Amino acid sequence: MKKFIILANVVGVIIFGSTYLSAQIYWNQNALFSGSSTSYMSVPNSSSLDITGSITIEAWINPGSLSGGSKGIISKGGALGTSLRYGIRLINAGRIGFYTNGANRITSSSSSVLQVGKWTHVACSFSSVSDSFKIYINGVLDTAAIIVGAEPQTNPDSVFIGISGNSTPFAGRLDEVRIWNKEVSAEQISKNMRSSLGTSSGIYLGLVLSSAFQREFPSALSARDLSDFGNHGQFRNVSSSPAPESDAAMLPFSPDQNLTLNNCIFFNGDDSYLAGTDTPSLNPVNAVTLECWFYPIENNQGRIITKGNSYAFIYTSGSINALINGALITSGHSIPLKKWSHIAFTYTSTGQYKFVFNGIQVTAGFNNLGPVTVNSDSLFIGGGLGTILDIDGYIDELRITNKSKTISEIQNSIYASFNKSSDPNILDNNVNYGFDGNTFDNNDNGGPKLLFRNNTTFSNPGTVESQPVSPVNQDNINIFHRGYYIQQTRKLIPQSGTLRDSQTVNKSVNLQDINLFVSLNHTKLSDLEISLISPHGDSIVVFNNRSTNCSDNNLITIFDDDADSSLSSNSFSSFHAKIKPENNLGNVLMNKNIQGSWKLVIRDEVSLDSGFLYAWGLNFNEEGLRGYDLQVYSLIQGFYDPAANLQQPDTITAILRNSSFPYTAVQSVKTILKTDGEGLFNFTPATAIQNGISFILELSHRNSINTISTGMTFNFNDLKLNIRDSGTLVVGSNVIQVDTSPVRFAIYGGDVNKDGIVDVTDALIVDNNSFNFATGYLASDVTGDNFTDASDASIVENNAADFVSVIFP
Repeated sequence: MKKFIILANVVGVIIFGSTYLSAQIYWNQNALFSGSSTSYMSVPNSSSLDITGSITIEAWINPGSLSGGSKGIISKGGALGTSLRYGIRLINAGRIGFYTNGANRITSSSSSVLQVGKWTHVACSFSSVSDSFKIYINGVLDTAAIIVGAEPQTNPDSVFIGISGNSTPFAGRLDEVRIWNKEVSAEQISKNMRSSLGTSSGIYLGLVLSSAFQREFPSALSARDLSDFGNHGQFRNVSSSPAPESDAAMLPFSPDQNLTLNNCIFFNGDDSYLAGTDTPSLNPVNAVTLECWFYPIENNQGRIITKGNSYAFIYTSGSINALINGALITSGHSIPLKKWSHIAFTYTSTGQYKFVFNGIQVTAGFNNLGPVTVNSDSLFIGGGLGTILDIDGYIDELRITNKSKTISEIQNSIYASFNKSSDPNILDNNVNYGFDGNTFDNNDNGGPKLLFRNNTTFSNPGTVESQPVSPVNQDNINIFHRGYYIQQTRKLIPQSGTLRDSQTVNKSVNLQDINLFVSLNHTKLSDLEISLISPHGDSIVVFNNRSTNCSDNNLITIFDDDADSSLSSNSFSSFHAKIKPENNLGNVLMNKNIQGSWKLVIRDEVSLDSGFLYAWGLNFNEEGLRGYDLQVYSLIQGFYDPAANLQQPDTITAILRNSSFPYTAVQSVKTILKTDGEGLFNFTPATAIQNGISFILELSHRNSINTISTGMTFNFNDLKLNIRDSGTLVVGSNVIQVDTSPVRFAIYGGDVNKDGIVDVTDALIVDNNSFNFATGYLASDVTGDNFTDASDASIVENNAADFVSVIFP
């Protein structure tokens, strides 16, 4: 669950009308009540709140003071809720009283008192069937009693939060206030307590008020009701907590103490699904992209997304397929069980389609099925009615877009959660469901609110053991990982063992700031030690045996020296969002060059638990958009010594070109080829460079034949080309073998005048300089020893005799 901001117009005190924007960004907001009789929230009466039978009231409560008399938490009836037709109060030095019709029916035990400055979840339920009253503290039954004839009486008064009469104002913080028109079971109270709830369907039927107190953009709090009943409220002298940063558009970027910040939907494979009514946003015509994170439990058949025969995403025996206008399109690609995979399918009305798995295109083709058919069918997620089969697994961050997204567009948003303020496709119809405690279209692009059917539930990782959490992190403004060097590791963390992973950064610049993104699922975080090792050998422990205060043992976070919160055990419900590392990264790495190999080391210190690292990434110097890295291995004939298996380092230029005629140059970068042939190039961000698009690379050395690669593509802004070990990766195999053990290839030397051919004119230049005993860094020095002599002439003459020249595509 991620608390959210809703875009709205704010004038004075927020009073909600009948229309609400549902675009959200989730964050850790709660309401601070001053303890004055003028500090409260009121909700106008409605038929759904005039409850005269079974009822359940919930809230997270953090008292600022226990002195004085009773403190009103929730109340209904009379002025400021004085008559307490139903309500709960904080009484008797930290105990909870549950009231109906002005009488205290039951009081929590003296062994579970609420404490000043500490959050406690309280739930009070009454069953009109059994006449039983119950109080739950932190999800555990604390007190129960049977009282006959105590049903709440009907009344037309408002519901009040933070007060129950002039003399009973509450001082402190409240969060996630909920009212149900039924007795909620002990199991559901325990499961739901660490998740926000923004729905009133399926197993959540009966939720008539859900005030999560998420902050309204760009100022004050939100008194919006997230249930389906529209019981929106009004604040009187209530402030936001934590207080906003100086930038009014932001909240402190820290984990939440009570709520797990990344939910998803669980489907049990037995007639469980989500359904939404048809809207224009669900009917793309000329193109469509379907995508989500998917975690299958069983290798069966089911529908992930279905919109009649117009389009569908289908899981069949381990493979992902798609349906357009009733016709099946297969990917031929399987995905693993019990692991998260990002799956995407795109289609255009001219018939082009592609399947993309974890950001990498695996299948593409042409099947001209025409424009996507418009229909009035409902949208189903995870299954559906009739013959639509149901999946067994989890779904998160589901998106339907009315365009065929490029590979770059898909890759640039895989690990980020969307909302209207960070939607990268703001000009397109980009329906997005984050499933973080609600089923709204978080982009506010006209997607319907989805309804729960049968046993479909939120995953509730904070209260249900071993729940997987998708590898998605939330930035409250940006799609964060566009500025990150992302490494998709997708490896098991060995039990009582060590996982080591590395990635190379090509950019050469001194470090002023560094952030580390880690995305892993685990069953016991307190067994893990995580370290980052720099190219200079510096090793910094960023996470050391920390635990959450609940059952969420997943780590999807950014380690940032400048984060609001410090790592500590048993303080947060999840280590989601941003948090300070165990040790300050900048203190060790400041002003050192970032270029080279970075390593992430994860050590699991205890057996019997398990984990999986999905990805990790690095951001340097607050870069908002990282460049494109090219790692080349190439040798230069004459500069390479087969006896030592090393070459003389020299500069070389990489020219990135479009892969189709006239092969327009996009950008060029110069670097040094090292002794092993490695060259690290960093291309600056440019619209002409995109992930997933084919390019060719021209390597240009001062006295060698320009050598051109076959087609290649960047993925996640990275590309590796090794022509040192293979002669097939350049056009026309235009390289020469220079070693047999190991087998090594090099670009041809001898094009001294750089006219694209080794011939007599090159030989004459070398011969003249050799006759004059020329020395230094000269084009005629084909062996790189700073002397022009017979060894240089030999290479030129041999290549001239073989008519060596540039070979173009």
